[in-house]
Amino acid sequence: RVMESLGAKACQDILSNAVYLENQSFVSVAGLKIWGSPHSAANSDKSPNRAFQDTATMAKSADSIPADVDIVAVHGNPASMPPVMDALRRISTVSIPLVVFGHVHQMHGVHRFGKSLGLNGALLGKRLQPVNVPVVYDMPRPGANEQVARL
Repeated sequence: RVMESLGAKACQDILSNAVYLENQSFVSVAGLKIWGSPHSAANSDKSPNRAFQDTATMAKSADSIPADVDIVAVHGNPASMPPVMDALRRISTVSIPLVVFGHVHQMHGVHRFGKSLGLNGALLGKRLQPVNVPVVYDMPRPGANEQVARL
């Protein structure tokens, strides 16, 4: 719970060569609008991780996902976080965001969440050993006249 207790500004200061997103968005140099949140649903009583697992805060943060977002980055599987799924349904009427996540190592790979394309980039397997290959997705830049392949 260290990052959670520090707050977003302190985390960004520590991670000076990265963009730390805690329920906020930014526009990348490629022009993509990325919204990120560290929230996840508790997945096991055996896990010592309890950081960012408050359901009320997760619901409030999901409401802040902008309608014109290109990429949604969340810690856990969006299907296990009803507020995030509600937000994806709301914004998919305007745009079809890419959703990147990890946390549930067994879900490594490509998934669909309604109209959204989901990519789980978890490199570790169920036994926390590095068994999965990286997931690479070439996303068209905003405004490009490219057809995005649909699953």
